[in-house]
Parts: sequence; structure tokens; C-alpha cells
Amino acid sequence: MIGTAGDIPIAGASFAVLLDSSCLAYRLTDDERRTFEEEGYLLIPDALPADIAARVGATLDRLVTWRRLVPSGRAQAAVDRAQRALPVRLLPARAQVHRDGSALVVGEPLWADRVLTDLIDHPTTLPKVWGLLGWNIYVNDQAATVTLPAHESGMDSHGVVTALRWHRDGGRVNLEVGWPAPRLGVKVGFFVSDTSAPGRGNLHLVPGSHRWPVEQIDRDEVAHRAIPVCLPVGGAVLFDRRILHSATINTSMLTRRAVFYGYTYRWMRSMGERAPSARRFGPDPIRLQLLGAGSGYGRFFPGRSDVPLRSWLAANDAEGIANPR
Repeated sequence: MIGTAGDIPIAGASFAVLLDSSCLAYRLTDDERRTFEEEGYLLIPDALPADIAARVGATLDRLVTWRRLVPSGRAQAAVDRAQRALPVRLLPARAQVHRDGSALVVGEPLWADRVLTDLIDHPTTLPKVWGLLGWNIYVNDQAATVTLPAHESGMDSHGVVTALRWHRDGGRVNLEVGWPAPRLGVKVGFFVSDTSAPGRGNLHLVPGSHRWPVEQIDRDEVAHRAIPVCLPVGGAVLFDRRILHSATINTSMLTRRAVFYGYTYRWMRSMGERAPSARRFGPDPIRLQLLGAGSGYGRFFPGRSDVPLRSWLAANDAEGIANPR
């Protein structure tokens, strides 16, 4: 039997899913869809409750502590020693903490700690993602960043952006498919420190730049139109991968903490190397879908067992889904 919050049939068996039908209260509204299509982003100020935001922030601090305490030349050895002291090895090799401009970055946070994994299907954000992309989705891009105050990081406080500078997500995608490029994916950024004012390492966006007629970046236009994303602790931003965006130098006395997950269609391959396992992440089929589970053929021609999110949405009579067929 298919329940509103519970079991969905998959591969001849039933497993309880973590997604509850109460999340449907956060589905993408018509006004939100119009705003996203026009501006390329949405703000969700109260995405995470205070206790979850605090746990995420504490987890990020723990993961980057060793990098902050030692010179860069000894950082890797310190991280290795810290991991060996833990009951299990938390981070795969590619998820080691590294530096990117003024930020300390955990490359694959969903492998690092369960509290970070839990964000990929958070009830206030996932319904808006499927409202834009549909149900044939998974997480293909991820990073967690801790941006230190400029005086701690050694970065020039008069600078504006980090090493990444203005960019669109997707690497060679835009170059190789041509411009205007299709959306292909969206990203959710969770902020678990106070970025409610500029100067706190805020993400900057250029509203509407996902619809610019040419892919080339007009620096004057960017300077004129760019805005800081200002959110309280626990706020989130949902943005089109094509929108121009950049992290910035943190000129405040506060440390900025954020987690980003990019969602795309399952026929797009992951930037990571690992296949998810129920042993590590639990048997929830929707979560495993978002982690990239399923057959290669099923990415293009998905059956019921490949996309349990589709069955869950059908069972709950969900509306407002992109590509519902």
C-alpha cells in the first residue's frame, strides 16, 4: 500500500521514505515560478529551523578546523590525522578540505556527515526544485564553504571576489551546447551564518543574466546589476545554473558558512566518483535517487524503480511539477 508519507513500491519491495507529504506546502507557487523565470533565483529566508542550522554550522566548523589550525603545507597531514582518530573515515579523498580564494571548501559534503546529507531532500527546498526540473533528478554538484574574515584568511580586504570570480555553473556545458543554453540544472545554497547584510562573504548574483542573449560576460553590465544575497541564519537561495554569480571577500568579523547542492537530470553524469549505497545512506529510495542511484539506461528511459520520486508525487496528487509525464 502506498501511504502519503511512507511506503512506495520499488523493485518488488516497499521501503519507508523520509519525505513527508507536509512538504507539499512548500511547492513552487505560480508567483515564485514567474520570479525565477525572470530573475533566475528565489530567496527562501526560513528554509532551515534554528537547530538544524546550528548543527550544520557546527559540522562545517569541525570539518575545517584542522585546516585553520595549521599552515597550508601541513594541512593535508593534519586532516589525515584527524580522520584516523575518528571511528569511521568520514571523507573520501576528493572531499578533503582545500582552499579556494578566501574560502575553506569541503568538496563533497554529502559524504562527510549525515546532517549535511539531510539537506538534499529538505522539505522547504526540494519541492521547489522538482517544480522547476521535474522528478527525473539527482544531485550532481556539491560544496560546503567556510569563508573566513579577510583579516584571518590573509586575503586583500579591498578585493571583491574570490579565485572563482564571475561565472556560470556547468564548466564546458555552455560552450559546447551553445548559447542561449538550456537550464539543465538549479542549485540550492543554504546559509547557516548571518549573511543578512553585505560584506559578510555574501554570494552575489546578476539578476536576469541567465537570459542574456550572449554568453560572453559584460563586466560593466555585471558591475551595474550585481546584487548581494542577504539572508538570515537558516536562509536559502535557489538559482538557475546559468545565472552569473560569485562568492566575495568577507570583510566582516563573522565567518560565513554555506552548503551548496546542484540538481540536474539523471542523464547528466555526476562530478563525483562514488555510487551511493543503502548501507551508508539508508534504504530511502528517494534519497538514493537524489544521490545518483539507478541504472545508466534508466537515466534516459526511467522505469518506476529508477525514479521513486515520481511514484511518491503521483501517490500524493502533487501538482505544479515540471515535465510531469
